Amino acid sequence: MIRPEEIFNSDDELDDEFEDWEGDAYYLEKEDYVGLLKYRKEYAQRRPDDLYAQIRLGEAYNLVGDYQAAIDFCSKFHRRYPKIPDFQHVILDALLLLIVPKMISTGRGGQP
Repeated sequence: MIRPEEIFNSDDELDDEFEDWEGDAYYLEKEDYVGLLKYRKEYAQRRPDDLYAQIRLGEAYNLVGDYQAAIDFCSKFHRRYPKIPDFQHVILDALLLLIVPKMISTGRGGQP
């Protein structure tokens, strides 16, 4: 499998030989979510107009457990693009991941 740093050519453009999902696949297969976050940050910075890249970066924050960063990051895009539900989904995932463990640990997890 190709290493993600090999996907970009010297002009910081995605090399035509590779698909944009290959970098993600590399880290997801290894369950290296910290590496995935770093890769997605770099990818999103190189492509600031690619909203899908921004959504995937928000998802990566959730995968590493940085839920507040996911909320903060995706909130600014949600305000600009309120009709794109993916930003809302990342924010809702982060909120649930913040709240549900606390509810369970305090006995308010909805268990009968």
